[in-house]
Amino acid sequence: MENASSRRRRWAWIIAAVFVILLIIAFFSALVGPKVPVYQGKNLYAWAQDLQTVQQNYSDPDRWKKIETANTAIRAIGTNALPFVMADIRARVTIRVRVINWLAPRVSFLKLKPINIPNRWQRAIRALEALGPMAKPCLPELIALTHKRIGYTEDALMALGSDALPAFTNLLVNSKYPQTGNLIGALANSVYSNRIKPERAAVTLPSLVQVFRSSDTHGGWYAAQAFGAIHQDPELCVPLLVDGLTNSTPSFRAACARSLGAFGAAATPHATRLAELFDDTDLQTRISICQTLANFNSAAEIAVPVLVRGLADTNDTVRIFSASGLGQLGVFPDQVVPGLIDAAQDRNAQVRLMAVQSLGMFISRPTNALSAIQRACMDPDPSVRNAATNALKRVSF
Repeated sequence: MENASSRRRRWAWIIAAVFVILLIIAFFSALVGPKVPVYQGKNLYAWAQDLQTVQQNYSDPDRWKKIETANTAIRAIGTNALPFVMADIRARVTIRVRVINWLAPRVSFLKLKPINIPNRWQRAIRALEALGPMAKPCLPELIALTHKRIGYTEDALMALGSDALPAFTNLLVNSKYPQTGNLIGALANSVYSNRIKPERAAVTLPSLVQVFRSSDTHGGWYAAQAFGAIHQDPELCVPLLVDGLTNSTPSFRAACARSLGAFGAAATPHATRLAELFDDTDLQTRISICQTLANFNSAAEIAVPVLVRGLADTNDTVRIFSASGLGQLGVFPDQVVPGLIDAAQDRNAQVRLMAVQSLGMFISRPTNALSAIQRACMDPDPSVRNAATNALKRVSF
């Protein structure tokens, strides 16, 4: 009869054998696989990772140039990229992934790299965005995945652009929280990034209206934002957005106020409603009102007093958008310039920066803007000094 010591040894050998087998599987599975396509010495994954990194680096002065370089490279790889992109989209946290991630920091001689599944999804979405219509063969599988999984698949689907619009409409009808909002957010992002033209996206408006009017506040918030992104059919959208200003959810009201600004002249008749709301509403909505009123040039007599009051708001962001909006409108210097001069001495450097830039719009008029800008040339913040210097360059003697 087998004693306890023998049983322990036998189980120790079994565990060791399983460990070795998993080690071998992990090692060879990490090495064996189809060859990733290469363009100009860098493979698809490297280009997609470059694209993801540079898109998030807003401070890079060459950001757009680098984005276009990466997009061009991925488009040059073309449909050869699709099997690898879809493999990333399908990626899940499997036993193999767990084993590799466990071994990577512990068994250095294998030179394994940890596998970050969310990073693979993001990398695939960036590649699909670059490929656009070239990825249309993947549409059926992306639709199927969107039915099964909630999360990154909505962004992956809408990355294909206009080809995904019929699928979007069908999916939206049958979606629930949180996928409804995810789908609409992915649509709006595709419109903002010009992968889908607003005129083409207008076909989705009836479906978006249903969500906006539903009890799904999360989806309705995204629908309000999408109305602004698409900014088509103002006769339909503007009244809905104005009604949304009375919603009990602050973020919903703010989204409605902000999207009204995208309709410009068509929403201008409602400037008075926004002005009346400004002093008695929440922070998010005040910020959105400032952004929107700056787009209402034909209602400047209503917008300017609100933005001047916004310069004295207790919130930094409200003051920033108020200062910026007054320069964007560029009218009524007698009302505007004194407030901007005070804002040019604000405790917040970003407020001072926006105030100086806006004062530059009035520098050639008979006001005190010039002397305020000259003082700003000695501001402790270099960005404010730079803005003042640039404003002075526009002075014509």
